[in-house]
Amino acid sequence: MSILERLERMSASSRSPTTRQDGGPKADVLRRVQEYVLADCPELVLGARGNPHKRARLRSVILQKVVRDSLCEPGLPREALVDELVQEIAGFGPIDPLIADQSVTEVMVNGPNQVYIERGGVLELTDVVFRDEGHLLDVIGRMVAPLGRRIDRAAPYVDARLPDGSRVNAVVPPLSLNGPLLTVRKFPGNAFTLDQLVELRTLTAEMASFRQAQCGDFGRDRFG
Repeated sequence: MSILERLERMSASSRSPTTRQDGGPKADVLRRVQEYVLADCPELVLGARGNPHKRARLRSVILQKVVRDSLCEPGLPREALVDELVQEIAGFGPIDPLIADQSVTEVMVNGPNQVYIERGGVLELTDVVFRDEGHLLDVIGRMVAPLGRRIDRAAPYVDARLPDGSRVNAVVPPLSLNGPLLTVRKFPGNAFTLDQLVELRTLTAEMASFRQAQCGDFGRDRFG
C-alpha cells in the first residue's frame, strides 16, 4: 500500500485536525527577527541546520532580540516562541522536532492540517499544523533548495536525500490534487545485527545461518 493510500485511509477515520490561529502578530515577529539575523549573522543561519553549536548560538541571538525588543505572542511562553523562530529560520518549521526525534522513522504531511508520523511501525496523527499551504510550500522549498533541487508548478515532484541520508519525497499542485504532500523517511543510526533481525522476525533463523555461512564473522555485522 502506498503512503498516500495509507494516509487517505487513516484520514477517513481520524479526528478532525485542530488548526492554530497563527495570524499576523506571529508572522510579523518572524519577519522582524529573520531580517535581523540575516543582516547580523547570516553565517549562523546557513550553518545552523547541520551544526548544533551554530544552532545554539543562533538561538541565543534570537533570544536576545526577543528580549530586547519585547517581542511576544499571547499565550506562548518566551522560550517556546524562540524555539519556533529557530525552527522557522534555520530548520524545517513545525515538523523540525519530529525530524529530530530519533524514535520517529517517518514524517508524512498530507496538506497543512494533517501531519502523521510513524513510530515503532505504527502511524500516528499529530497535532502539528502549518499556517497554510504557502507555509508548507516554503518549508518544502527550504528542504530541497540546499540539495540543488526546486519544487513549483513547473517542477511539481522531488525525490531526494537529505545530508543525513533521510529520503525526501514531495508532490505539489498541479501534480497533487489535494495540496502539497511531503514525506520524510528516516533511517536508523544503529543498524541491526542478524540476531536482532531474527528476533524482529525480519529473517528466519535458517536465513540468518545461511547469511553467516556465506560471510563468516562478517555475517553477524550490523545491517542498515
